Amino acid sequence: MLAPNGARRGKADHPCLPLTPAETAAAAKVAQAAGACALHLHVRDADGGHTLSPARYGQAIDVIDSACGPDMLIQITTEAVGVYEAEQQIEVIYETRPAAVSLAVRELARARQRDLSELDRWMRAHGVLPQWIIYDLADLKTYRRWVRQGVLCGAAYPVLFVLGAYDPPVSATVDMLPPFLESLDAISSWMVCAFGANEALVMEAAAKRGGHIRVGFENNLWRADGEAAADNAELAAAAVAAAKRQGREPATAAQTRQILTPAW
Repeated sequence: MLAPNGARRGKADHPCLPLTPAETAAAAKVAQAAGACALHLHVRDADGGHTLSPARYGQAIDVIDSACGPDMLIQITTEAVGVYEAEQQIEVIYETRPAAVSLAVRELARARQRDLSELDRWMRAHGVLPQWIIYDLADLKTYRRWVRQGVLCGAAYPVLFVLGAYDPPVSATVDMLPPFLESLDAISSWMVCAFGANEALVMEAAAKRGGHIRVGFENNLWRADGEAAADNAELAAAAVAAAKRQGREPATAAQTRQILTPAW
């Protein structure tokens, strides 16, 4: 999965960071050739700021679909970035009806549990694939409680483990991963993203342990040697190479849909 821009960075951080639908589609197309089969999509408003606008999501999805075709699964984000309330984050899913969506446990914990349950049942009925974002072990505990208590209707869901942080900046290391993997109870598949120049090393460690990988300028702008990456595709190619060293191959979009399908 490619995360080409995120919500916070701009052209000042890297001139090749995509902001518009056309730029994002072009970045996705080149990364697709490098092995990316899914796109974690953020969209921006007219001033380049973070937005969860369903209209802007719809426009971007159309442009990316036109560029990449059915072999690129598009996952929208519901990230709040301190701008949106949980109710608004939930509403964008209903209004956009995407193929896939990421949801941060710590952000959606602010929602009413009945609203989470209704959303989960609706996503199951409409084929929207959720991936729950886990930042720390407290998030993992909350997520498992939701599954155990029936707040979420499935037995297991795909999750994304986030290693490192934006603010204060914390670069990911390989030894951050094992605590998340002590138990995979209620997890149907797991993926990792990593902040900082150790991204490729972390991706190789995840591939070795049977996980899936998300890379891109949202979390990291750097090659393993500490030099700035030329573009998102360079990071995608490095991650694919790291995975192949562990005997893993890039999934197709169809396989990715299966990987991101919960045990509903």
